[in-house]
Amino acid sequence: MQRVLLIDQISPRIIYADTEMEISNEKEKFYNDLKDFLLSLPHHTTKMLAGDFNARIGEDKHEVFPNIVGKHCYHAATNDNCQRMIDLCKIARLRPLHSFFPNRKSRLATYRDPKGNLFQIDHIMISKKWWKSIIDCRTYNSMNISSDHLVVCAKFKLCLRKSKKTSNDRCKFNNEKLMDVKIKESFNMEL
Repeated sequence: MQRVLLIDQISPRIIYADTEMEISNEKEKFYNDLKDFLLSLPHHTTKMLAGDFNARIGEDKHEVFPNIVGKHCYHAATNDNCQRMIDLCKIARLRPLHSFFPNRKSRLATYRDPKGNLFQIDHIMISKKWWKSIIDCRTYNSMNISSDHLVVCAKFKLCLRKSKKTSNDRCKFNNEKLMDVKIKESFNMEL
């Protein structure tokens, strides 16, 4: 009999977080609601978040949170929304992908304001369990999508392990030996 193993349930979510200018209470409510939702998912669910978090990850955060934030950040300093996003990542065991892959600065920026300034405020995050399946994460700034945001893409290589075969530790009986009368009698005596 062959067993079919199902991949864990995947829960992708598209996010739009409040800007840095919004009232702090509204941002707090948004991140608390998102945290409660992520924690309500079954433990083995693969969590994926993507969208406009309005969070600027600074290079300084890699030193403080090396397990969450990578070395390759667009900004030198972090804003308030980023700290909220990092707190969410700690609780929900997520990682923002962009900061872990070495790319040119132009491939890290995700937003172009009306003045032409570039920022990295859009992020893709995934559960730490699937972290080794990510090959790259970058921005495609040459695509025209009629938006001030740029296309962020993550390359994902699915690597599934073969299920382990359970070893059969049962003792095998040699029934042919029971044909011998002496062995059969000694076996019956021991029972």
